[in-house]
Amino acid sequence: MCVLNNAFRHAELCEEFFRLYSEYHINPEIVVSVEFLDKCIYGLKKSKAAGLNGLTTEHVVYSHPALTVLFSILLLFLMHLVKHYLTTSKEH
Repeated sequence: MCVLNNAFRHAELCEEFFRLYSEYHINPEIVVSVEFLDKCIYGLKKSKAAGLNGLTTEHVVYSHPALTVLFSILLLFLMHLVKHYLTTSKEH
């Protein structure tokens, strides 16, 4: 579980993040394809420690190819969601 080490530093970093985030612009030319994502996955460094969820790079690299397709769909959905959030937050 992740916990805060310093509440003041956390607030400082949150403020900095949202300041930078407000200036962020999504490039509409970015295209995420299954092939691009597959290339990125195979480019990940192997033999690294597992994350908080217990997954290692090898779990993803050697998984069924359908997982890459699902990842690409999820990524496109998240990009759409972020784009919608950014456009609505700039209006308010």
